[in-house]
Parts: sequence; C-alpha cells; structure tokens
Amino acid sequence: MAHILWKTVVPALSIGVALSACTQDGGRYSSNPVDALNQTKAYLEQQEAYAGTQQLATLTAGRIDLGKKLFHDKRLSASGQVACATCHNPSEGYTQNKRSLPAGASQALGGRNAPSLYDVISRRTLFHDGRAASLESQAKGPLLNQREMANTSMEALAVRMRGYRDYERFFSYAYGAPANAGNIAAALAAYQRTLITGPNRFDLWRYQNKASALSPKEVRGYQLFTGKARCSTCHTIGPKSAPFTDEGFHQTGYERTKPEALRGADLGRFAVTGQPADRFAFRTPTLRNIALTAPYMHDGRLQSLHAVVSFFNREQDLQLTGDEQDQLVAFLRALTSAKRP
Repeated sequence: MAHILWKTVVPALSIGVALSACTQDGGRYSSNPVDALNQTKAYLEQQEAYAGTQQLATLTAGRIDLGKKLFHDKRLSASGQVACATCHNPSEGYTQNKRSLPAGASQALGGRNAPSLYDVISRRTLFHDGRAASLESQAKGPLLNQREMANTSMEALAVRMRGYRDYERFFSYAYGAPANAGNIAAALAAYQRTLITGPNRFDLWRYQNKASALSPKEVRGYQLFTGKARCSTCHTIGPKSAPFTDEGFHQTGYERTKPEALRGADLGRFAVTGQPADRFAFRTPTLRNIALTAPYMHDGRLQSLHAVVSFFNREQDLQLTGDEQDQLVAFLRALTSAKRP
C-alpha cells in the first residue's frame, strides 16, 4: 500500500459538497490523506450530539497518513504477524466477519468480538465495556494486550519502530520527532478518526424528505423499531441526525442465553466501575452499517441480524411475529451507508 507525505493541506470541503459526495450511489471515500482530513472536518461540523472539536485540532494529513501506515503494518505486533487491520479488516466493515473472536499475535483467541471502527470518532467511550475515553488511550490497549499484539511496553514498541528506516520521515513530518509511545498512539487515533461513513437510505428518508428512499417494508420496520420493538429506547434517533446509540451501558439478558460453562466469565462494565448495577452491562453499539459488521454481541456469538432480533424478541417478550421480525431486519439493512472508507 503506497503512502505519500503531503506537503500542503487544501481548504476544508463545505458541508454541502461533502454531503453531495456522500449521496452518490455506492463507492468509497477517498483514501488520500488530504481528502480524508477534509471529509472528517465536514463530518464533525455536522454532528448534532458530539462535535469533537478537540479531536479535530489533532488532525493533519501527515498524521493521518502515518496512522494509516501503522494501522496496516504487521510489524506493530511483537510477532510481526498481526496488524490492527487484521482484526479490523477494511473489507469486512473494519471488524472480522468470519470470526466471532479475533486471533492475536500468538494465535490465542481474544475474549471479545472486534468492534467495528466505522464512525468511531463519534463514540464517547471505546471498547465494549467503555474503559477507554479517547482513541489515543484505546490504541494502546491492543498493542499491549498479550492475546492481541503482545508488545511488552509502549516504550519497547517505540524502540523497535525507530529501527525501521521507512518510518523515519513519516514521524519526522507528522510530529517533528522520532517514534515514541505518545505519537504512535496519536497517529493511530488520527487515522481512525477519518473512518467516517456517509448518509444511508434512512437518513435520506428521514432528514432529506426522500419518500422513495425506503421501501414500504422498511418503513414498517422503522415503525416497529420506534414502537412495538422499543429499539430506539437505546438506539436513539435525534431530530437532526441518527446516532443509533445512546452511548450507554445496558444489561440485555444475553448472559442467560450463553452455555453454562461460559456464564459469568465476562462481567462487562462492572470490571471498569465495580458497581453491581454494571454487572454484565455492555456499551450500546451504533446500528449504522450494522448489516456489514457481523457477527454480533460482545462475544460475536450471534451470526446474523435475524438471530439478534430473535434474541431480543424472546428476552424482552416483544411478541413480534415472523413477518414483523423480517420487517425489522429490512429496516436495519437500510442503515448501510453508500459511502464508506
């Protein structure tokens, strides 16, 4: 994968231009770091709930380009066998569609499903249990986890990265300094902030008044989503935009459905807060692009959207008919963005 050190940064795209680009059929956002920077600026300017102005201040094209190079480089792991992109595969919704649990540097399985990185700039906390409050702190977790990238310390990783000559100019241009613990994490965070997605068909239907954007079946699914199925209680829809998450932590009854040998092994948010009410509570994931990011739940045990809807139908006693479950799934599939990184 080629990388270019950009010497100039063009002015930010207007919101109108960015939205126009997003609503074209299919395709992907440009991977050019200057374009990525401008697209991210436009995205942040639109955000209703979480503007993220401090995040924007850290972004430059050089840092995005360095972060992208690091994200795809297996040399970031102690074994040289695993990159960030191994578990957060761009072609699989920045997760792993084929594995419930990712395999790390020593092929040991992780304890949780790899969450998608789509629109991660908008998340207020990171990881399924919310233990990281910033992308910079989140980036260090997999790098040091012995089941994932297995580095002994950020300092040891920085020493190794300083030994790779192809990185010298990247770090110099991006940060004016050689690789260190701080700028490795910061560069990875900069790149992840650009993994934004454009409007989906629901956005066009709800916020741009395009009645034909959703089919009658999908509209019925939306009515169930906000009504009988009670999904929008946690997967929120705002007056100007739809994050499809309340950024909260909830017990769903999922733990009761696991095989007995696996019950209680993952305490969820409780491991972070120590509060009894947080036992088995996990962060509400966004449902944007949810059709692209199977498998589901924090352990990846549910393989399809139909399985997820069926689980909630049973556990919450929603009394959805088979047709209603199909309609709800059809609506969830309409939350896929035409434009993605």
